[in-house]
Amino acid sequence: MNKIFSIGVTLTIFALLVTSAFAAGDTIAPESPDNVIAIAGDSKVFLTWDASTDTDATGYKIYYGKTSVTKAGQTYDSTLDVKKVLTYTISNLQNGTTYYFAVTAYDAAGNESENYSFEANSKPSAVSAQTDTVAPTVTSAEAISGTLVRVIFSETIVLPEKNPEKAFTIETPETQQPLEVISAEFDPEDLEEKTVLLTTKTQEDTEYLLTVGISIEDTAGNLIESGESDTASFSGVVGIVPATSTDTVAPEIIDADSVSGTEITVMFSEKIVLAENAENLFTIIEKNNPSVSLAVVSASLLADGQTVTLSTAEQKIDTEYRLSASNITDLAGNLIASDFTGTADFMREADVAPTENAQAPEEITNLTTKVAENVMEMTWTASDNSAGDLANYVVYVSTDDGKTYDSGTLLAPDVTRFTLKLDSTKNYTFKVTTRNNAGNESSGVTTGVCLAACPGAPVPVTGPAGMLGLLAIFSGLIGWVFVKRKGYGVVRY
Repeated sequence: MNKIFSIGVTLTIFALLVTSAFAAGDTIAPESPDNVIAIAGDSKVFLTWDASTDTDATGYKIYYGKTSVTKAGQTYDSTLDVKKVLTYTISNLQNGTTYYFAVTAYDAAGNESENYSFEANSKPSAVSAQTDTVAPTVTSAEAISGTLVRVIFSETIVLPEKNPEKAFTIETPETQQPLEVISAEFDPEDLEEKTVLLTTKTQEDTEYLLTVGISIEDTAGNLIESGESDTASFSGVVGIVPATSTDTVAPEIIDADSVSGTEITVMFSEKIVLAENAENLFTIIEKNNPSVSLAVVSASLLADGQTVTLSTAEQKIDTEYRLSASNITDLAGNLIASDFTGTADFMREADVAPTENAQAPEEITNLTTKVAENVMEMTWTASDNSAGDLANYVVYVSTDDGKTYDSGTLLAPDVTRFTLKLDSTKNYTFKVTTRNNAGNESSGVTTGVCLAACPGAPVPVTGPAGMLGLLAIFSGLIGWVFVKRKGYGVVRY
């Protein structure tokens, strides 16, 4: 065992050194992002852009100033390193002044895009505080763990500087038994400051009524009004651990897909908590025209706990949409981030009736599966698509050795990667098929990941057969993986 442990440690250190060496030798800069859009606000500008086409981009820089940069040698007045996000709000700008913006990408080795993105401009404008006479209201309250309550307001609010927790009262409606509020602070993921997180004493499995005091006001100085608009009910949570537990990874959106003109499926990286009126947690805009939104009518969580079905207004055909989720947590209370991990793009394509006896696109090749910390990443080489009619890849998931699969996840034809958080007590079989616009689908290529009892897995041994022992170590680190195509099995360790 000492030999095997020593080999494992040595190889781990070697892998780290190799990774560092590659990063240090990387001299290729990532491409700058496209589709930079600037939207004016009061003394601020909201920016959004598409991710760099280079997958090794680890962050972005925003360049901006009062003068357009159109010639070589010109520079912008200011620079902001905003890390790995696809949206950002620049505040403290002068109203009535036009600002110019460009974005670059950089990688882990420090290489930055050689060129700026295409420039965008916007002019912030003042909104008179006197025109705002509407008091803020409580939109919703939700317990996201046994000691954490999320309160969402109708607009940006101002918390009292001293003892903000005293502005919130929680009690049971029937017995008036109080639930102590320990602290109150803005949700750091909500840049608009409409969301407040309350830390409470341990909750019980009962209904609570939250009341907000008149010390809460909006940015125009309108105080919240006593009555129904300053209250919200929520159910206490028992048995869900707070985000300070061993699970500190926030949920992410893996994929969004239009399955009909009024229905969208959204897949998350893990099981999530979805409150009532969850349609308010999703925002959909036209990607190339952000001022146009698509109404979300309802949201429901499927039995797998990771897939949400959204009913929407009628989607436009061949229009690319961007979906964003906010104020959604996993079972441990980790809140989804407001960066690109909480967004996904999708498009409704024209309905085409299936054609009889037509051929499906060619199968994918080189299907590879990796598992680290129970998160699976599956990659493949794209279909040859000789007919040029590839519409989607479909990824199916099975937990009964391929006897039955789920309804499948649709991926765009330019996507060759799929990630999923796995349950360490289960074994998985995945199938990736190709589908064309006519609805013809291939037989598919399958791959499996074994995290529980692995049928046919190699038995670890000690002693001189060190390489087999080493294989057993790697099997424990990345899972036992098998790949099968058209009935011919290949086992990889």
